[in-house]
Amino acid sequence: MKFFLPQFFLLIFCNQKIAAQPCATGNAKTEIYANNIRATINQGGKFFSNGNSPGFFPTTKSGANNIGTVFSAGLWLGGVDLGGNLKISATTYKAGFFAGNLDFQGTTNASNCSNWNKIFTAKSDQIAGFLSALQLGPQPVATDFPEIFGWPGTGNPHFSALAGFDLPANNSLAPFFDKNGDAKYDPLDGDFPVVQLKGKKPFVPAEIAWCVFNDDGAGAKSPIDALPTKSEVQMTVWAFNCDDQKVLQNSVFVSHKIINRAAVPLDSVSVGIWMDYDLGCGGDDLIGCNPSKNFVFAYNQDITDGDSSDKCAGGVPTFGKRPPTQTTIFLDKNLDKFVSFGNRDFQDSPVAMLDPLEPAHFFHFLNGRWNSGKLLTFGGVGYSLDSSAIPTTHLFPDDPADPNAWSLCAIHAPFCDRRNMASDFVGKLRPGEDHELNTAWATHFQETDYLGCDLGNTIAEVDIIQSAFDENFAKMCSEVPVSDKNRPDFENKISLLPNPASQSFQIFSNGISILETRIFGLDGRLVLEDLKPIFGKKEVPVLAWPSGIYIIQIATEQGVFSKKLIVNR
Repeated sequence: MKFFLPQFFLLIFCNQKIAAQPCATGNAKTEIYANNIRATINQGGKFFSNGNSPGFFPTTKSGANNIGTVFSAGLWLGGVDLGGNLKISATTYKAGFFAGNLDFQGTTNASNCSNWNKIFTAKSDQIAGFLSALQLGPQPVATDFPEIFGWPGTGNPHFSALAGFDLPANNSLAPFFDKNGDAKYDPLDGDFPVVQLKGKKPFVPAEIAWCVFNDDGAGAKSPIDALPTKSEVQMTVWAFNCDDQKVLQNSVFVSHKIINRAAVPLDSVSVGIWMDYDLGCGGDDLIGCNPSKNFVFAYNQDITDGDSSDKCAGGVPTFGKRPPTQTTIFLDKNLDKFVSFGNRDFQDSPVAMLDPLEPAHFFHFLNGRWNSGKLLTFGGVGYSLDSSAIPTTHLFPDDPADPNAWSLCAIHAPFCDRRNMASDFVGKLRPGEDHELNTAWATHFQETDYLGCDLGNTIAEVDIIQSAFDENFAKMCSEVPVSDKNRPDFENKISLLPNPASQSFQIFSNGISILETRIFGLDGRLVLEDLKPIFGKKEVPVLAWPSGIYIIQIATEQGVFSKKLIVNR
């Protein structure tokens, strides 16, 4: 005879069993695909990681959405405590962090880790649909908008019914727009998910993914056999859908908010991004960095990615004659150190230049040294036994198109399966203090056949991304909170006439209050800013403007959207 326990008792039994065990590494994953980039988002410190295949795919090449540019990436943390003990947490192909937050004593439990082994997502059209339903009635319900009602914002009264577990008390978790300023997330008060970065206004891109993880593990052994930093990390990933900005269409943004939950300071802290690029065929990729602009790049060594048949070893598809470059940009922190190291299968390299095996190796790479602690040196591959060699902090910092500069291309470096560490030196992180690192991941396509060892338009596009970030993306595009699905009705109430315009045009508002108006050229240059409300209509002269296309950005109580204006004389 078989006996079946009711589901409720099974849940209790399973939770008790889990709670008695250490945490398992977070392994949930989802996909963000808001623009021309299809990217895998992972729990547990990794991102763009998809097992044995790349996790970051640009899709602008017709029919080539299976050609990746990033195989895997992840977060590294390192520092020392007051007793001089080394504390390291890092992701590798197999190692990672544990899902979930830490309490204010820096601890967690297996049930908490299991519950939070997930990634929360929200899209701009979901938010816009919810806000429309909230305004027009009847009152929206959780089953129609689970992403909004189930968002893990502080104090969300609807969360436990949807998630099956409670939010931690008083912990600041997923960012949200707090309409009534009560510091509690409740969609029925008009609150909704946003990206909220330190020192910047909140905004809603086309898609947001959020998760929280830690390195305590409730007694679980560290995957890299290191003492934990007792850090909680909140990761936000987002993407825009900006038809007018090609480079933003080919970009994904990642924010790591790192909180010291230990009872003591962590000193000599470095935060690093570990990355393994594969531009189609990884066998002819080279890497470098630009310290003055705080970005790392990967590029193709020769004029064709892979061989002439657009294939490489194992049948991996390639980009052929137009391989892109791939960048990782530190948007708000300095690229303090950059080091590249090889796969341990390549035994012809010095051991100090190969993958880390123990905690000290990770710490040395984070601090811009070889895994033995030896300083990087200028020239060649950056490793020298000559005591007179010049120390450096960044490998291959020059333009690969310059044959007289220091780059892997200039030294005719042999193939090596390279992994890379770009790091930001923090210094001291006190108990409860947080540190935020924001990065952009962009694929840069060239308009002509590739010449080999050439960055093409990469630096110019990096400048556009950096400028967009510095200006809180206000001059590029905004999807707060109106989506394309809601835009037709909205646009019928605001119009630009005449369009094209030769001498002037008028902004007409039919029943909607326009709070602010900004006008930009396609290069992002601010042409006009009017912070006065518009009721009815407003005339704007354009006689002094060069002919071309302009973006009219209009802020209303319902959100912000953009229209195109053509000036033609």
